[in-house]
Amino acid sequence: MFPFPPVVRSFLFSLFERAWLRTALCFCLCATVCASCSVDRHMEKKAGELMARMDAVPDWRQLPRKEISWHQALAMMMERNIDLKKSEQSLKTTKRSVINVFTQIIPGVNLDWMLTKELSDLAKVTASDVEYNTNILFNMPSLTQIPFDYYSAKAAVYTAEKTLEMKKRELVARLYQQVLSYRNAQISYNNQLSSLPYDDDGVQKKKLDLERERNLNEISQGFAVLLGNMDARWLVKPETMPRLDWGRYRAASRQLDLLVVTMVAMELEASRLQVLNAKLKFFPSVDINFYSPTLFSSTGGTYGGFFCGSGRYEGEHEPAGRAGYAPDILVPV
Repeated sequence: MFPFPPVVRSFLFSLFERAWLRTALCFCLCATVCASCSVDRHMEKKAGELMARMDAVPDWRQLPRKEISWHQALAMMMERNIDLKKSEQSLKTTKRSVINVFTQIIPGVNLDWMLTKELSDLAKVTASDVEYNTNILFNMPSLTQIPFDYYSAKAAVYTAEKTLEMKKRELVARLYQQVLSYRNAQISYNNQLSSLPYDDDGVQKKKLDLERERNLNEISQGFAVLLGNMDARWLVKPETMPRLDWGRYRAASRQLDLLVVTMVAMELEASRLQVLNAKLKFFPSVDINFYSPTLFSSTGGTYGGFFCGSGRYEGEHEPAGRAGYAPDILVPV
């Protein structure tokens, strides 16, 4: 395969291995230095982009004023409201926490790499100066902790779902109040306009118009925050707002709302879980880590076994502020 004598082939492989080790070491050092520099450049770039976006934001008074219907405003609010987005993101996070309860059981791969060489002799690194091995780690957490963590994670998901539902109700109520404020401002302006004296030279009407413009700007800002859209000075037509059925409202107010009672029940359950978590601390916790036989080792050694880690206990028999720890045991295979 190679038209060289064995001695020449051995020499070429030795040169190649040394060159590869030196290249890898230089790459690691350069990557470490460049990483710190790249963070500064990245942050400066993002800060510049943010400043450019802020400068590009138009003046609020120069934005066009747009009137939309109740259904259009409701759809826009459910799609772009910031508070609603936070609640939805919180729900996604809690759903991932349920999966994370079991991910700690998934085997992990550990890579150990060690270089023994003086800094002054880094140019003379050889294969004998580098040791590395790879192992698979099986971790079995405390059996008493997994059910508690799973129940807590599922309870957090249920809480996030109900909180999202409550947030939607709150936003609809705030939008309804904002539309009523706009309608009341229109009624107030028309009443004041009709009460102006006949001999007014236009000064009172101009003052009234300036006051109306200021009120409309404040109302438009409230709509923009609720809708999550700053592209225009939004207003919602009051005539498109749904009518409130007071008979149905009075009938519903005679009994407690199920969602409100559920929110209170979740607070009580959270308190119960805190008490249960405090009680579980009195039980011993045993974590067992299973190490597989070595997948690969540069030194050719064998490494395997299992590791019993820190069984911890706290009880009434222990003095305040003290806790006992079971010894760590490593049994080779």
